[in-house]
Amino acid sequence: MAVVSETKRLFIREITTEKSDLDAIFALYEDPRMTEFMEPLFPYEEEREYEKNYVERIYPYYGYGLWLLEEKNTGGIIGRAGIEYREGCENNEGELGFQVRFDRQREGFAFEALTKIIELGFDRFSFDSLRARISPENLPSIALAKKLGLKPTNTFEKDSKGNFDEIYRLRKEDHIDAGSIHKK
Repeated sequence: MAVVSETKRLFIREITTEKSDLDAIFALYEDPRMTEFMEPLFPYEEEREYEKNYVERIYPYYGYGLWLLEEKNTGGIIGRAGIEYREGCENNEGELGFQVRFDRQREGFAFEALTKIIELGFDRFSFDSLRARISPENLPSIALAKKLGLKPTNTFEKDSKGNFDEIYRLRKEDHIDAGSIHKK
């Protein structure tokens, strides 16, 4: 297991090809509310192959991707978050993605993880900007994006379900060291 970074309560680590990681990812999606604003997983064997290819190709090629959020005090996987390159990204821009298990939401884990991931995006991976695609109905994610300093762009892109997501963006030059202003 490669730990990418850590926060006070979390290890941010790469997904492995171990069955336990795949089972943990499936556990994240057990609550049907998890896919209200995102794509569901493939059937188990297809998802296993997808994750295997992701681990073998995406991490080595880009050096970043979606990572697991492992709670330090329990060792349990409570979410996924990270940076990906997606169609529609500007030059030298990454797209933030995040999810926290439904029963662990509103405990500050997404904010904690994304604060660190934004820092990594600008400092380690040298992005000029980071963006997030958010459904206009996903009010908690909109509030989180704004708290992290992302601004709405009034630009919309169609998601895989045919709905339109708004793009929120944070440019490197607008970023203030989140670690110094968001300590709890």
